[in-house]
Amino acid sequence: MSDHLFSTHRLSDYLHQRGRDASNAIAGMDPEDILQKPADDLANIIEAHYRVEIPKLRRDQEVLSEPREIMQQVIDYGRAIMVPALQISLTVPFEGNDMFFDYSPNTFTSAPPIATVHGRDKLIITVGGRSLEAQQVRSAFEQTLSEIERYLGWQREMAIPHNDSLRKNALRDIAARKEKLLAARSMAASIGLNMKPVLPTPSSHKAPQIQRKPVPPSLSPAKRKAFVSEPELVEDDYQHILQIIESMAKVMERSPDAFVNLDEESLRQHFLVPLNGHYRGDGTAEAFNSSGKTDILIRVEDRNVFIAECKFWGGTKVCHEAIDQLLGYLTWRDTKSCLMMFSKLKDFTYMLDELWKSIESHPNFMKEERREGETRRRYIFRSKNDPDRLLVLTALAFNIPKA
Repeated sequence: MSDHLFSTHRLSDYLHQRGRDASNAIAGMDPEDILQKPADDLANIIEAHYRVEIPKLRRDQEVLSEPREIMQQVIDYGRAIMVPALQISLTVPFEGNDMFFDYSPNTFTSAPPIATVHGRDKLIITVGGRSLEAQQVRSAFEQTLSEIERYLGWQREMAIPHNDSLRKNALRDIAARKEKLLAARSMAASIGLNMKPVLPTPSSHKAPQIQRKPVPPSLSPAKRKAFVSEPELVEDDYQHILQIIESMAKVMERSPDAFVNLDEESLRQHFLVPLNGHYRGDGTAEAFNSSGKTDILIRVEDRNVFIAECKFWGGTKVCHEAIDQLLGYLTWRDTKSCLMMFSKLKDFTYMLDELWKSIESHPNFMKEERREGETRRRYIFRSKNDPDRLLVLTALAFNIPKA
């Protein structure tokens, strides 16, 4: 028996509940997942599970049935009588969840379309009458299908903002819960009493040995039991370091002849001086150190919280080797890095296009996080050995062409 579609429940109520369910799912996640796994991965899980996919009709696969004889009830002078008639059906497959044919969108008509949902993946539309004409039947089918498509379109208009907000809201809720968990553990650790550990230590804290000069006495570490967690270069310091690097590179770009013949190791030294002029490590130690021939590092507790690599553009192979080098230094859960790529080519635009393509073709590339300028982009990479460990990589491109 055919039924009125889109008439049983309200789609707005369902979408509201799905949003609440997504937030509740984050509230119910294991604390260690919140603290240790990348927020993007957790948000991907939430988005995939609570996303709403409105059905899509497969008109290319519709099948018309053979007409069949039936007995049809009609009213004859006030009496209900049964008369011979014909019935013909059109079966239209669809993709998606059949439940949405029960949900009314905010926009609707007084006479919703009539059809039967069969087997969770097919709609059956039936036309019957004592005498049927081909054009009459085709017109009836098309009218019903047009109405169904219109209702599905109204549903999609409601689903789009729901789907678009899932990831943003998930990242917000994950960040808020992580902040509360870290604050709670910090509070418990600062009490100063022996405490039986119930959960592993949280994911990150500001690296204590990297401070801008001068450091006011009021910001000195308090003499109390430290909250044990993995060091992290905070975003403000990371951005300030990148600004120093860009400022020095601008000097090079304005006077390319003075730098174009330098090798990568010599280039690096021109960045170490201004960086250590702004930052210091423990006591009088330099915050920025060299390692290998082209690397600039900040090390905390014998591990790296910041890594930079100086390279001259030499194609995709050189780019991938530089990224591999940066990934090889990844030891903390969230290490920040900078890839400084210098071009001696006269066609700098060509080099930029090739650089961005090369970065995104690396096997450990996860995503482009944002574009921060014409010659500056921020990316996320995964560790080779531990998918929960991420590398924030800001790529900076500079032009010092040969005369």
